[in-house]
Amino acid sequence: GGGGGGGGGASCSKYDFVCNPEENPFKSSEHPEKEAEEHLARGRLEETIWALEAAVQRSSRDRDWPSHFAAWLALGRLYTDLNADTLALRCLNKAAAVGDAADDAAVAVGAQPPAPVRRNALLLRAICLLNEAESDTLAEVSACLELWLAAPGGGAPVAPDGSGSLEERIASWRVGSPAAGADAAVAHGLLHLLNQREEALQAFADALVAPADTTSAFGAPARMATKWNMLGAVLANRGRHAHALVAYEQALALQPHYPRALTNRGIALRESTDPAAAAASYAAALQLIPAWASPVIWTMLKQVVQEHPGSDGSLAEAVSQKSLARLRELLGPGL
Repeated sequence: GGGGGGGGGASCSKYDFVCNPEENPFKSSEHPEKEAEEHLARGRLEETIWALEAAVQRSSRDRDWPSHFAAWLALGRLYTDLNADTLALRCLNKAAAVGDAADDAAVAVGAQPPAPVRRNALLLRAICLLNEAESDTLAEVSACLELWLAAPGGGAPVAPDGSGSLEERIASWRVGSPAAGADAAVAHGLLHLLNQREEALQAFADALVAPADTTSAFGAPARMATKWNMLGAVLANRGRHAHALVAYEQALALQPHYPRALTNRGIALRESTDPAAAAASYAAALQLIPAWASPVIWTMLKQVVQEHPGSDGSLAEAVSQKSLARLRELLGPGL
């Protein structure tokens, strides 16, 4: 195990492997990406990270560049589920081969990511930049969406004279082509969010009911939980915590091992003045995430129990000791 990387924002390209490559238990696996899927399905997220790191390393050794870029994309997506956007961004930069963060081994031989991998990585990267942009969030997210819209195979029409703002082009694509689907709705929703418009809510709701498309970032059935979580976050940002909770429950019904949705649900429960349920939701997230990714959630849990320490203070004591075993005893078998 390791530290999972340090600080640095969008421009920081270095990804420090969480698991020392020489000690990675999946180092000799023939198909580490398949083992990653199996561990992910069981909620063993640290092992999933290790397996995907092994997939990145093995595909590089084998010069299997399509698999290499796909493994970076899968790792980036997993970090977004873990609420680790800085690490996600470093992986997505490599999956999309953008800027200084392009993966050196692949770029050295002129390899480029497959079109769907690049497109999907760019859209996920735009979402990460909402939290991780260095200075001008609107400009950085917009620049990333321009790359996404121009990426080959996306289907977005290009005006012959290059006219029309980014938002106008995305909006007209959505109106003119049902095939624009969930990804275009999410992209449009991002721009609405950045401009603090109510229409963001409708765009993320549209993404939920868009036609299935297994090649897109958000059209695949496996991404349905992510779309519910995003809708919940938009609702919560508007103070609609009861509605947000409905969305988070939908996300967790589809993907029980989903730390970001569990954390978001904890925040909404705290805002809904249900501290015991909020504590249980944070604790459930802590059960899933690696220890190095846990400090921020321990802090949130600590805030809840400071406000509501319980009748005998036992909950506050368990949190101060960072004892998940004791939290399980106190909060019940639901964990």
